[in-house]
Amino acid sequence: MRDAVALLITVFFVMAITLSLGVGFKYIKDAKKSVSDEQLMLQSSAMVEDLLSIIRDSKQIKDIKDAQDLSLFLAESSFIPLSYKDSTITIEVSSAREKLNLNIFKNKERLEILKRYLLSKMVVVEFADILTDSMDGIKEDLSYHTDIFDANPNLFRNYITSYEHLDKLIEIYKNKYHDNHIKNIDIEKLFFLSKDTTTKVDLNFATSEVWELMLGCSKVRAEELSSNAGSYKQLDDLNLNDEEVKMLAKFNYSFYEPFLNIKLNISQDDKQSSFEFDIGI
Repeated sequence: MRDAVALLITVFFVMAITLSLGVGFKYIKDAKKSVSDEQLMLQSSAMVEDLLSIIRDSKQIKDIKDAQDLSLFLAESSFIPLSYKDSTITIEVSSAREKLNLNIFKNKERLEILKRYLLSKMVVVEFADILTDSMDGIKEDLSYHTDIFDANPNLFRNYITSYEHLDKLIEIYKNKYHDNHIKNIDIEKLFFLSKDTTTKVDLNFATSEVWELMLGCSKVRAEELSSNAGSYKQLDDLNLNDEEVKMLAKFNYSFYEPFLNIKLNISQDDKQSSFEFDIGI
């Protein structure tokens, strides 16, 4: 993976130059941003644009052909720290399919699995009803499972669009049910958000939280399954029992999904900028 290290050096160099130049922002796919300063936003946006180009065009990315290649790449490149003058930059790279798309739980069978998982974490199952109402679209007959739209009539309800949208639903749940057990669930290790409900979870990179939810298994068993990243080629490699195979069949999965998630965080004095986006490889 010496080439991967060379790629990182290139990324560092270009990012440092881009930070000092602060050229214009063009396009970021599926980005979420929290920016506290306009100048930093322009600098950060330019940096992201260059970073995207470098990653997409790099030989190291183009050479990734399977789960083992991706596992090796991530072993070298999952966390990249950088300090430049008065700025601190970190880049985190992971499989973009290591988590479950929350919007797939519109499916009734999966919804029941989610409810069982919530109960195991001491979360009231009505939280699942709040999520369902936020994915099922507008109902002319008002046949929602909850009354969340009475106080929040402008809430989008065709799918859960972003972590900010999800945070709002969590806040509604906590206020209504006075339940803080939702903290027992590591949302960011379980779910990503996309309106495309055909997305598949990559079993070679699924987090232990994802395994625990999908199979309804113990935390120890889930950690065992997640510890073998990059080594699974077929279902038999997982050594699942009959019940686990049955549970897994309720989800769309594969053994290699060529998508990366990139998180870029920039701190400059007391100002911060963050971006998150997925790219195909």
